[in-house]
Amino acid sequence: QRTRTRDTENLTAWELVQRARALNLPVNRDAIEEALQLAGRAVQADPSYAGAHASLASIYMQRVISGFSKDVYQDRQAAIAAVTRAAELAPNDPAVLRTQGKVWSNVGNNDRAVEALRRAVELAPFDFHSWGRLGRTLAYGGDEAGLEEGQAILDRILASVPNHPMVPYWYYFKSNTASLQGRHEDAADF
Repeated sequence: QRTRTRDTENLTAWELVQRARALNLPVNRDAIEEALQLAGRAVQADPSYAGAHASLASIYMQRVISGFSKDVYQDRQAAIAAVTRAAELAPNDPAVLRTQGKVWSNVGNNDRAVEALRRAVELAPFDFHSWGRLGRTLAYGGDEAGLEEGQAILDRILASVPNHPMVPYWYYFKSNTASLQGRHEDAADF
């Protein structure tokens, strides 16, 4: 694990990233804005800390996804720049790869997202968060094979870890895939 990641010895940068990540979970405008500030300070404290760049990318993308962005194009570009830098610093870090998947899928580059997420689960096969994002990305990709593989992944992780904190998201992803297939009653159930 240590050879795959580029962690920091700067405790200030590490603490700022942890605080930013905690704020990014209750999705509201103020928390996201504060998380962006903290992640930006972490990047300034240690510009070589891949986790800080990845957190910054994820938060910019979350601001777009949540509808809080004042300039979607600018925030997407900032997310791409931050996740690109994180990948340069730690190309084999599963968390960075997962963030790449999040960013690429949400800016419409599904192929790059799937590539990053497949690599993430290859490196960290018990990272169910990455598996869930891979299932979502495949299912939303538009082709039947991806849809089937994505659904199978989501079904497998829901059966494997039914108490995981990401379960509500995985059901949401299943709801969307069912809706894409015209299975609206199933979508409502999920």
